[in-house]
Amino acid sequence: MGKLAAQYQMPVIEDDVYFELSHDKAQPLPAKYWDKEGYILWCSSISKTLAPGLRLGWCLPGRYFDRFYQQHHSTSMGVNSLVQDCIAEFLLCGDYRRHLNALRPILQSQMHQYRQFLSENLPDSTQISAPQGGLVLWLRVPDLDTNALAEQALQQGIDIRRGSCFSTHPDYNDCFRINCGWPLFHGVDSDSAQAQLHRLCKLTQRQTVTLKGLTP
Repeated sequence: MGKLAAQYQMPVIEDDVYFELSHDKAQPLPAKYWDKEGYILWCSSISKTLAPGLRLGWCLPGRYFDRFYQQHHSTSMGVNSLVQDCIAEFLLCGDYRRHLNALRPILQSQMHQYRQFLSENLPDSTQISAPQGGLVLWLRVPDLDTNALAEQALQQGIDIRRGSCFSTHPDYNDCFRINCGWPLFHGVDSDSAQAQLHRLCKLTQRQTVTLKGLTP
């Protein structure tokens, strides 16, 4: 990637928000590692590892530092210095590393539970990703209208991300993404992750049966 970016002198943004959530003991190296000419802008945040509400991230913009700084200075409404100082202390004292070491196996276990649950409750034709890190799963159900599914799910308080949100190419209209950050078997009320996932599976099954011309 670094060589191609340098060859065509093309900036590449590497949004690496799941970099620290690898399920393996050894973290994969980012593309920035091979960037010798500074064409890759490597960025991430703590929104996936600590809390999205902190609104704090970082960027190594390489050769574009000056332009990046000017753009950030003109568009940013300022930063919370207290939050930055607290996170810096959290990093320096080693608590952040201990937090990550405890979080990774938890997310890996939850991802496995979600995949097992989905494979048992969705059509046999469903394809489920098997990522080696992070906290989201991608699903593909052939011919499924995920735009309609998203609207139906939202009416039941369930939020999914459709493939059409991530690409202008129509080949991903039967794909959607779910978040596995919530414990699946924690709680039995109607708002629990398991109850919501079960309702989502039923909606998907119902739409799949309708597509086949059968009576739901």
